[in-house]
Amino acid sequence: MAKAMVPGVFPQGVLMRTLLRCAIWLLPESCSYCRDCRIWYAPHSHTAWGIRAMTTQSPGVIFIRWLAAARMALPRAIALLASSETQAGLTGRFVVRTPGRVRRGRRVGWCMVEKKTVAGTRSNFLWPFLIGLGLLALLVPARAAQAETDRGAWRTELPAPAKRTEVAAAALNGKMYVVGGFEQPGLGNVIHLAITASVEEYDLSAGRWTAKSPLPVGLHHVGIGVAGGRLYVIGGYKQSGLSVWSPVATVYAYDPATDAWTERAPMPTARGALSVTEHDGKLYAIGGYDRKANSPAVEVYDPERNLWTSRAPLPTLRDHLATAARSGKIYAVGGRLNGDYHRNLSVTEVYDPATDHWTSAADLPTARSGITASVTGGRIYVFGGEGADGTFRDNEAYDPATGTWQTMAPMPTGRHGLGSAVLQGRIHVISGGPTPGGSFSDVHEVFTPPAGR
Repeated sequence: MAKAMVPGVFPQGVLMRTLLRCAIWLLPESCSYCRDCRIWYAPHSHTAWGIRAMTTQSPGVIFIRWLAAARMALPRAIALLASSETQAGLTGRFVVRTPGRVRRGRRVGWCMVEKKTVAGTRSNFLWPFLIGLGLLALLVPARAAQAETDRGAWRTELPAPAKRTEVAAAALNGKMYVVGGFEQPGLGNVIHLAITASVEEYDLSAGRWTAKSPLPVGLHHVGIGVAGGRLYVIGGYKQSGLSVWSPVATVYAYDPATDAWTERAPMPTARGALSVTEHDGKLYAIGGYDRKANSPAVEVYDPERNLWTSRAPLPTLRDHLATAARSGKIYAVGGRLNGDYHRNLSVTEVYDPATDHWTSAADLPTARSGITASVTGGRIYVFGGEGADGTFRDNEAYDPATGTWQTMAPMPTGRHGLGSAVLQGRIHVISGGPTPGGSFSDVHEVFTPPAGR
């Protein structure tokens, strides 16, 4: 008999041949093969397999299909895969028809077939069948576990005290702070149109939430950053009469040592749905929306001098974006045009503070807005968002060293208007709306990046 040749990506040829041969032990007799057309025939009208498809799949897929075939009483299809013709390297199609007139693509013709009988004692194949199953049981879960580990893993943490959306979050002194946003509407907040000034602190070591001194005024869609041991809340929208969309330029600084807020020099450009990130002790307020048009503003706050300066404008105007600093540069990712989540963007642009210049980078794989981003292990992770078809569970990581994106393990709960912060190398993703627009959650999920990241 010719040496078996099984095409495809599966490298364990011995295991593959063992599985194919031991199929004969289950149910087999004979089938027919046309050398001219390279088509197999079986005498029964059951659903059949394409040889090429079967022999190029992963071992897990092959095994599942193989068992399904056995349950559906396809003895001749299984016998075909173990026959000498298949082992000789033939990769023709297998169709369940009796010999005669057949249709092959657009060609119609007549086939001359020869009978092939699969011979052998069934008991001779029992032992490789059992060995094959054992090897497969070890191989497939190991591969699946490795693949999942390479994409990171999620777990659920203690929920936030209140259901909110359009929050901001940041880590300071090993704790996470969740600030502002909209609370679930109720009698207690109707006068403020559900805008909240609440500030909640999560202590990972103690595993508990604590209410802290609230913001001086209720705000949502703010930017947030940490510098010099203080938490800064910049811009956003506040209530004005019956409107919840009045853009502000205010800057509030929170000192965790005193649990107190102080007002600092205002931002030159009032806007909400902006993004703030820290670099070299300064806070960069980027993009946003003043409810009339997107802002190109890139304004830098120096906490030590309590002073703002303007820098090169954002090339692609947008709001509801995410920003992050890594390797001396600032990355502006995703967002939307003029507050419309039907007009989401995938653009990624990179700002170099040393040259005051913007350049383009690889696009975010999934265009989305209302997102959050955090940096750990040298990568920028972008979570969640919303669009016309719903909220996103997407978790995509950008590696500045290679300039490429990688799809990571998706969030268990898709959300927009959420916050994120890094504690002990893990990313805590908190609150946000599970459906587009006004929706709320107290969901607290933690992402552990792949090992070595």
